[in-house]
Amino acid sequence: MPGRQTGQVTFTPGQTAVIVPVTAAEAAVSRYRLRYDRSAPFGVPAHVTIVFPFVPVDRLTETDLLDLVGIFAMQAAFEVTLSRFGRFPGRPGDPETLWLAPEPSSPFRRLTAALTDRWPEAPPYGGVFDDVIPHLTVTETAPAAVLEQAQAAVGAALPISARIQQGSLIGFDGVVWRERAVLPLAS
Repeated sequence: MPGRQTGQVTFTPGQTAVIVPVTAAEAAVSRYRLRYDRSAPFGVPAHVTIVFPFVPVDRLTETDLLDLVGIFAMQAAFEVTLSRFGRFPGRPGDPETLWLAPEPSSPFRRLTAALTDRWPEAPPYGGVFDDVIPHLTVTETAPAAVLEQAQAAVGAALPISARIQQGSLIGFDGVVWRERAVLPLAS
């Protein structure tokens, strides 16, 4: 089955990602994410990405899953606050990406580093960035006027606080992204 095209991103059946869902942000960002985030229409919740793309489904072993669960179990559950926006520049001709900065960011960075150490063949974002900045995407395809509107609307709901208790391994089945494993953090 061919991949599903979403703007400039093609999701391929069997592709996986490790994310930390941030359910508390959903009400504030879903209106914009559903229209201007390439992954939201395919079932990906509001989240902070830990590693994408991760090991493809057909190459994931039982040992991989146990190691993944173990890495998350070594990180304590934590509180996070989303109160500040950031922007990533777009490529020439592309819009900026509007995102929320999770504070603290260190638990997300530790999880990304641990997964990258264990699975060096699956660097975050394919290894194209030297520094992976933890973020929750609000818009990535919105024109400038909508980007400003989104920042004002979402900004009115800030700060958003959440207790992070788990991550998720998600996989693309050719139609939508589905949770394949819950990754609990230590309580």
